[in-house]
Amino acid sequence: MAIEVFNRYENKYMLDAETFDRILFGISGYMSPDAHNAGGKLYTVANIYYDTPDHGFIRRSLQKPTYKEKVRLRGYLSEHAAAPVIASAQTPALGSGHGTSVNGHGKSAPGAGGPVPAAMYPAPTSRRLSLAEDALVYVEVKKKVNGLVNKRRTAMKLPEAYAFLNGGMTGVAPYMNSQVMEEISYIIRRDRPEPAAWIAYDRMAFFANDNDDLRISFDTNIRTRRHALSLLEGDSGAPLLKDGRWLMEIKTARAMPLWLCRLLSENKVYPTSFSKYGAEFKQYVAALDAPRGYANGIGHYEAAQQIPPAKSPVLLGPAMADEAARCA
Repeated sequence: MAIEVFNRYENKYMLDAETFDRILFGISGYMSPDAHNAGGKLYTVANIYYDTPDHGFIRRSLQKPTYKEKVRLRGYLSEHAAAPVIASAQTPALGSGHGTSVNGHGKSAPGAGGPVPAAMYPAPTSRRLSLAEDALVYVEVKKKVNGLVNKRRTAMKLPEAYAFLNGGMTGVAPYMNSQVMEEISYIIRRDRPEPAAWIAYDRMAFFANDNDDLRISFDTNIRTRRHALSLLEGDSGAPLLKDGRWLMEIKTARAMPLWLCRLLSENKVYPTSFSKYGAEFKQYVAALDAPRGYANGIGHYEAAQQIPPAKSPVLLGPAMADEAARCA
């Protein structure tokens, strides 16, 4: 059974392709790939972020309060056409020479893997990914209090998840977590969130061989859209980051091991504040403020950061926008 409750710290780092290659090589011998990465494949995560009509969840989150929360629907897309994966010449492809034994948490069992491979890059447009209508998905609430992330989720079939998020489902199946459903139901009744953004990415994930608590994930080809807000509407979206960029997340409830601290220091890799939904929202707002400056109304996250957020009534909200206008 998949883990449904997480309490951990999450540190994020933005990597270019060369740094990604060095970090991936540097964790060799310490970590093993997630079972879903077996055979050299990246797995694809697709999310529908829910928000209030005035984008209250993400506007509050971007203000960096002591407490914040977000609600999302998450599914794991399957591949209908094999995607070519390019492995660097220095080391073998992901999964070669590795064991693939899996424990009850859906990850490689400690000690089952060998050295981690070098960088692999998914073909960004050659795959056709989708989700079966009866597939299990996860309805999640993610909370952050003073830097500690608490994520709680429940499995549901996709039609059940849509009914639940629309406030129309009352039954509880054996594979659901009733306590988590109660928590999310309260948020639904209180805030009436609606589908706001679709965000997907291709992921590589690793677990420490001697420490179940430490997990590192690498996300690339992050893509977004604000139409067709369904997990059944295919895999297309506008890029959130420039080609070749990887978002690394180090997730642990305890301190990082010394070998990992040294690896980050030697490669001059430093933490950054980054939220996929937050970046998407800033990009969306920037496109509204300067639509002719973006291809198809959408531009890269890095470019969107150059737009002063105070100019945007969508980002600030009505009351804050009125105050900003009076002070201008």
